[in-house]
Amino acid sequence: MNEMGGTLLRYIVVGVGNVAVDLGILTILVRTSGVTSGPTFLVFTTLAFLAAILNGYYWSARWTFKVPLTPKRQLLPFALVQIVALVINDVVVMELMRMLTNRVQNPFDRIYAAKAVAIALTATWTFIASRFVIFPIQRGAV
Repeated sequence: MNEMGGTLLRYIVVGVGNVAVDLGILTILVRTSGVTSGPTFLVFTTLAFLAAILNGYYWSARWTFKVPLTPKRQLLPFALVQIVALVINDVVVMELMRMLTNRVQNPFDRIYAAKAVAIALTATWTFIASRFVIFPIQRGAV
Protein backbone atom coordinates (compact mmCIF):
# COMPACT_ATOMS: atom_id res chain seq x y z
CA MET A 1 0.00 0.00 0.00
CA ASN A 2 1.37 3.43 -0.87
CA GLU A 3 1.92 6.25 1.63
CA MET A 4 -1.37 8.00 0.88
CA GLY A 5 -3.33 4.73 1.04
CA GLY A 6 -1.92 3.85 4.47
CA THR A 7 -2.61 7.33 5.75
CA LEU A 8 -6.16 7.21 4.41
CA LEU A 9 -6.78 3.80 6.01
CA ARG A 10 -5.55 5.06 9.40
CA TYR A 11 -7.68 8.20 8.95
CA ILE A 12 -10.74 6.03 8.36
CA VAL A 13 -10.06 4.00 11.53
CA VAL A 14 -9.67 7.18 13.58
CA GLY A 15 -12.78 8.56 11.87
CA VAL A 16 -14.81 5.53 12.93
CA GLY A 17 -13.72 6.22 16.51
CA ASN A 18 -14.68 9.86 16.13
CA VAL A 19 -18.11 8.88 14.79
CA ALA A 20 -18.57 6.60 17.82
CA VAL A 21 -17.67 9.46 20.17
CA ASP A 22 -19.91 11.94 18.30
CA LEU A 23 -22.96 9.70 17.98
CA GLY A 24 -22.47 8.18 21.43
CA ILE A 25 -22.45 11.53 23.18
CA LEU A 26 -25.28 12.90 21.04
CA THR A 27 -27.40 9.82 21.72
CA ILE A 28 -26.80 10.04 25.47
CA LEU A 29 -27.69 13.75 25.52
CA VAL A 30 -30.83 13.29 23.43
CA ARG A 31 -32.05 10.18 25.22
CA THR A 32 -31.52 11.62 28.70
CA SER A 33 -33.15 14.95 27.86
CA GLY A 34 -35.73 13.96 25.25
CA VAL A 35 -34.73 17.02 23.17
CA THR A 36 -34.60 16.31 19.42
CA SER A 37 -34.88 19.78 17.89
CA GLY A 38 -34.32 23.48 18.45
CA PRO A 39 -31.48 25.43 20.07
CA THR A 40 -30.80 22.85 22.77
CA PHE A 41 -30.43 20.13 20.14
CA LEU A 42 -27.97 22.41 18.30
CA VAL A 43 -25.94 22.70 21.52
CA PHE A 44 -26.02 18.90 21.90
CA THR A 45 -24.84 18.24 18.35
CA THR A 46 -22.11 20.87 18.76
CA LEU A 47 -20.85 19.42 22.05
CA ALA A 48 -20.78 15.89 20.64
CA PHE A 49 -18.92 17.06 17.55
CA LEU A 50 -16.37 18.99 19.64
CA ALA A 51 -15.63 15.91 21.75
CA ALA A 52 -15.06 13.91 18.58
CA ILE A 53 -12.68 16.46 17.08
CA LEU A 54 -10.57 16.58 20.25
CA ASN A 55 -10.29 12.81 20.04
CA GLY A 56 -9.45 13.14 16.36
CA TYR A 57 -6.72 15.74 16.93
CA TYR A 58 -4.79 13.47 19.25
CA TRP A 59 -5.10 10.31 17.14
CA SER A 60 -4.58 12.10 13.83
CA ALA A 61 -1.25 13.51 14.93
CA ARG A 62 0.02 10.51 16.85
CA TRP A 63 -1.14 7.66 14.62
CA THR A 64 -2.77 8.71 11.35
CA PHE A 65 -0.17 11.20 10.16
CA LYS A 66 2.55 10.11 12.62
CA VAL A 67 3.76 13.58 13.48
CA PRO A 68 4.59 15.04 16.87
CA LEU A 69 1.90 16.99 18.68
CA THR A 70 3.05 20.59 18.28
CA PRO A 71 0.11 22.70 19.41
CA LYS A 72 1.94 25.99 18.75
CA ARG A 73 2.16 25.09 15.05
CA GLN A 74 -0.90 22.87 14.66
CA LEU A 75 -3.53 24.37 16.94
CA LEU A 76 -4.53 27.46 14.93
CA PRO A 77 -4.85 25.65 11.58
CA PHE A 78 -6.56 22.73 13.34
CA ALA A 79 -9.03 25.08 15.02
CA LEU A 80 -9.81 26.85 11.73
CA VAL A 81 -10.36 23.58 9.88
CA GLN A 82 -12.58 22.30 12.67
CA ILE A 83 -14.60 25.53 12.81
CA VAL A 84 -15.40 25.06 9.12
CA ALA A 85 -16.20 21.39 9.81
CA LEU A 86 -18.41 22.36 12.74
CA VAL A 87 -20.34 24.82 10.58
CA ILE A 88 -20.75 22.17 7.88
CA ASN A 89 -21.87 19.64 10.50
CA ASP A 90 -24.37 21.90 12.23
CA VAL A 91 -25.87 23.41 9.08
CA VAL A 92 -26.26 20.01 7.41
CA VAL A 93 -27.71 18.35 10.52
CA MET A 94 -30.16 21.14 11.31
CA GLU A 95 -31.29 21.55 7.69
CA LEU A 96 -31.74 17.83 7.08
CA MET A 97 -33.56 17.44 10.39
CA ARG A 98 -35.94 20.18 9.25
CA MET A 99 -36.35 18.63 5.80
CA LEU A 100 -37.01 15.15 7.19
CA THR A 101 -39.48 16.20 9.90
CA ASN A 102 -42.61 15.32 7.89
CA ARG A 103 -41.02 12.41 6.03
CA VAL A 104 -39.40 10.43 8.84
CA GLN A 105 -41.42 10.05 12.03
CA ASN A 106 -38.78 8.58 14.35
CA PRO A 107 -36.53 11.43 15.55
CA PHE A 108 -33.53 9.09 15.95
CA ASP A 109 -33.85 7.98 12.33
CA ARG A 110 -33.80 11.66 11.33
CA ILE A 111 -30.79 12.34 13.54
CA TYR A 112 -28.77 9.41 12.22
CA ALA A 113 -29.64 10.14 8.59
CA ALA A 114 -28.66 13.78 8.99
CA LYS A 115 -25.45 12.86 10.83
CA ALA A 116 -24.49 10.35 8.11
CA VAL A 117 -24.53 13.08 5.48
CA ALA A 118 -22.76 15.56 7.77
CA ILE A 119 -20.08 13.00 8.65
CA ALA A 120 -19.35 12.26 5.00
CA LEU A 121 -18.96 15.94 4.18
CA THR A 122 -16.91 16.88 7.23
CA ALA A 123 -14.67 13.81 6.92
CA THR A 124 -13.79 14.70 3.34
CA TRP A 125 -13.04 18.30 4.26
CA THR A 126 -10.98 17.46 7.37
CA PHE A 127 -8.93 14.70 5.70
CA ILE A 128 -7.79 16.99 2.91
CA ALA A 129 -7.04 19.87 5.26
CA SER A 130 -5.37 17.63 7.86
CA ARG A 131 -3.17 15.82 5.36
CA PHE A 132 -1.91 18.88 3.54
CA VAL A 133 -2.15 21.74 6.06
CA ILE A 134 -2.22 20.62 9.69
CA PHE A 135 -0.17 17.42 9.68
CA PRO A 136 1.95 17.49 6.54
CA ILE A 137 3.91 14.25 6.31
CA GLN A 138 7.65 14.56 6.09
CA ARG A 139 9.18 12.20 3.58
CA GLY A 140 10.32 9.00 5.22
CA ALA A 141 8.24 9.57 8.39
CA VAL A 142 5.51 7.07 7.47
